[in-house]
Amino acid sequence: MLHTDFKAKVHNHLGRTPQVMRKALDTVAACQRELEQEMGPFDALLTISAPGEAPLGLHSQGMATFNRLWTALQVPCISIPGMTGANGMPIGMQLVQRRYDDERLLDVAQTVATVIDTRERVWN
Repeated sequence: MLHTDFKAKVHNHLGRTPQVMRKALDTVAACQRELEQEMGPFDALLTISAPGEAPLGLHSQGMATFNRLWTALQVPCISIPGMTGANGMPIGMQLVQRRYDDERLLDVAQTVATVIDTRERVWN
């Protein structure tokens, strides 16, 4: 069974026209070029993975709000453990790389993960 939100998107419940979609995708393409230029000599971009710490229990994987941008830009990203929140749940950090540079991202993530000690870092 398909989720009702998915069905609504398939039926274009927001009424997006081809012109609106074309403009949005052109904007994304311009942002892709700008991101690649701005990343210049940097090994990766470091952000947080999601707003706040991971939720307790198995009912949710948390909010993917911060991943929407990277999905739109079609860039690889990887989450690594960062800190621990007030509930003892992880606050993930995310590394982002240029398009088609997945292998470099994995190398950077491995290096960063070896220098981060998450046992002592608590965000309150």
